[in-house]
Amino acid sequence: MPAGAEDAARRFYADGLGMTEVEKPDDLRARGGAWFRAYDDAGGVAAEVHVGVEEPFAPARKAHPALVLESLAALDRLADHLAALGFAVDTGQRETSRDTCASTPRTATATGWRCWHHVGEDVRMRLLVIFGPPAVGKMTVGRAVADRSEFRLFHNHATIEPLLEVFDYGTPPFTTLMREWRRRVVEEAAAFGTDLLFTFVWGLELESDAVAMEELIAPYAEAGAEVAFVELVADLDTRLARNRTEHRLAEKRSKRDVAWSDDNVRELERHVMSTSADRPLPADRLLSRHPHLVVDNTDRTADEAAEWILAWLPGSTNPAEPSRPTRVTNQ
Repeated sequence: MPAGAEDAARRFYADGLGMTEVEKPDDLRARGGAWFRAYDDAGGVAAEVHVGVEEPFAPARKAHPALVLESLAALDRLADHLAALGFAVDTGQRETSRDTCASTPRTATATGWRCWHHVGEDVRMRLLVIFGPPAVGKMTVGRAVADRSEFRLFHNHATIEPLLEVFDYGTPPFTTLMREWRRRVVEEAAAFGTDLLFTFVWGLELESDAVAMEELIAPYAEAGAEVAFVELVADLDTRLARNRTEHRLAEKRSKRDVAWSDDNVRELERHVMSTSADRPLPADRLLSRHPHLVVDNTDRTADEAAEWILAWLPGSTNPAEPSRPTRVTNQ
């Protein structure tokens, strides 16, 4: 919230939602902001919201607190109460009809309210990792997933391209800074409650890559988030064709020397980039602990692959949701 807006926060969270303001720790009071807590019927803590000051203030595009109410009637009463206090109540994000939602939990947000389909299931922060060989379509599919969901895309070249302006690829400072940058972004995203989508070229036979991936997902896994992996596969000829697409070259300057880039795609074939039931790999240790989907997108568009992925993800209500782990192929 902007500096000096504590009273407005109190009107919404305390007067509007009925939460109780709690004292901030002494060393945090000078920063401003306010903390609020909700209790259940037994006196236990049901929710806690920390509203901090941000300067300059920029409203979050997607992140928001959401509180579960017991019924639609309770939500309607709360909406009327907030409106009476002068808050705008937006019902535009209601996802299903009143009749369909009559017995499901609801969530109230500072700008509106929503009826969730996944009844009885905790709504948890999510990390989705899309991996596969170079030019298989990780970034393009990832962007299509992000466009249809709450996920924020953090593709692997978001760190590679800026560092190449200063360091050669694979040099010690390049590798150190790339890993540190990725780690810090993931840590902050997890701390902020962001649904994150990360793309990665994974040498599945390399113990070092398995360790690096385990460390990278740790902030989400340790926070109890839902972590899932999607593996994209396509044959080499398809990937070489995609290596020259206008979108790829626009997003990744390092690929614009297409002769070098084609050779790089071929050269990385020395690594194991796809899982196989016939060969145990260090990556299996991590993949076996999380939902893992394999999508052959040789003949699928990015939009089609994104629809499959979103239907499969834990929490989906798509009746045709594939079981996990599974493979979605062209057959």
